[in-house]
Amino acid sequence: MYGSHRATNMSDPLRMAKLFLGVATVASVGVVAYQIHRAGKANAAPNPDTAASLTAGSASASDPAATDPPDVPAENVVLAVTSNAPNSKIVFRGETNTLPFRQEITAGNAPEVLEVTAPLREGRRYYVKLDRSRQVVVTLPNGTGLKDATYDETAIAIGTGRAESTPVATAPPSQPIRLAAARRGEHSSPPPRDDPPPSVPATPTPTVAMAPTTDPASTPRADPPAVAAPPPVAPGTVDLRGVRATIRNHAPEVSACYERARLEKSDLHGKLAVAATLGPSGQVLNVAITSSSTGSARLETCVLGAFRGWAFPAPAGGVNGNIAYTFNFD
Repeated sequence: MYGSHRATNMSDPLRMAKLFLGVATVASVGVVAYQIHRAGKANAAPNPDTAASLTAGSASASDPAATDPPDVPAENVVLAVTSNAPNSKIVFRGETNTLPFRQEITAGNAPEVLEVTAPLREGRRYYVKLDRSRQVVVTLPNGTGLKDATYDETAIAIGTGRAESTPVATAPPSQPIRLAAARRGEHSSPPPRDDPPPSVPATPTPTVAMAPTTDPASTPRADPPAVAAPPPVAPGTVDLRGVRATIRNHAPEVSACYERARLEKSDLHGKLAVAATLGPSGQVLNVAITSSSTGSARLETCVLGAFRGWAFPAPAGGVNGNIAYTFNFD
């Protein structure tokens, strides 16, 4: 019996070792399984629904079309065209209309073509930007054909070349036109006063001494003075007073040329002499500058362009005539 109890005690340490070994094995297996579980969770793919939602949100936030402003309707403007020539017509956007012409159109920044013609007149083709309402006043010279309007002719026609605040001083018929050069904020000296013409002593009325008599038939009578016949007018002669009157009527156009030229040369002054040939009806056939002390090519070009469109008195005899005039810019 003693021997059996000893054998049982000897086997207890072995059982305890096996028990500890089993516990350690289970613990190791649990640690390894936990680490594998964490690694698999970290490498797992994101939820497809969540990824699609985030992608759609980013796309809608960066889409410029979602923030585009609504279209703004274009502004309408009015085009009105008149002419000094009778039976004038305008071709606009492929359609022909009789002047005066008025139409409401959509504003635009591209130049539009306006062709204005009239019988026995030289037509003009204007290129006008209709970004605002325009009042176009067309002056057609005598002649035939159609040509492009110059820059100065276009500026005068649409009204941007007229100096409304600058007065124009007109001289007597025997003096050249003096254009006012006063600028806002500046004081200009008054033009020199011309000396009055020398006085001519009045011719005394002749008296006839009569002797005292009672016979009326014997009273001497003074013969009436003979009236000299007017000299004949040579063919081609042009009425100078009519020439000066025509230029005075167009003085605003000359003033507009002067004001635009002063934008390049503020101290612009001097004289500009021109000579022109007129046709039998008074139309300008050609005009050229004979002398100029202004030093402004822009002023000279503008004045010549305006001069070509003026109508002067018809030369005598139904033939061509020549005129000359000097513009004084002081």
